[in-house]
Amino acid sequence: MAEGDKTAASAAPQAAGTAAAKKKASGWVHFAAGGFGGMAGALVTCPLEVVKTRLQSSQYHLELQQAALRPGAAAPVAVGSNGEAVLLRARPASAGSALVRQFTAVPSIIASIYRQEGLFALWRGLGPNLVGIIPSRAIYFSSYSSCT
Repeated sequence: MAEGDKTAASAAPQAAGTAAAKKKASGWVHFAAGGFGGMAGALVTCPLEVVKTRLQSSQYHLELQQAALRPGAAAPVAVGSNGEAVLLRARPASAGSALVRQFTAVPSIIASIYRQEGLFALWRGLGPNLVGIIPSRAIYFSSYSSCT
């Protein structure tokens, strides 16, 4: 066997070993990336989840109705994203006005939570959410990378 053939023959197992090591390492990289990605997504969307929960709560709708039905009381008003006062009705006249009310209510609810409960109240419930999201996204990403 020539000298060049020996070098090529010994390089092939080394290249195979390096590829196997990269394959094994990439599974852990994907596992960590999935966990961090899930965590980042939960951190960004948690304030919107808090607002969604408040909008869905019966207490929120009860307060709106009571404020609108009080004799002599002014109708509930929220501050819109452009700084203008927005009238919130207890029972919207149409589905279109209900949609407008929901969009104008979101910034006012965020501002209300910030003023009354503090900044970190926007991330209430994040802990249990992370307990579920991080492992599920990590497993999902690593298993998907091993299948491809």
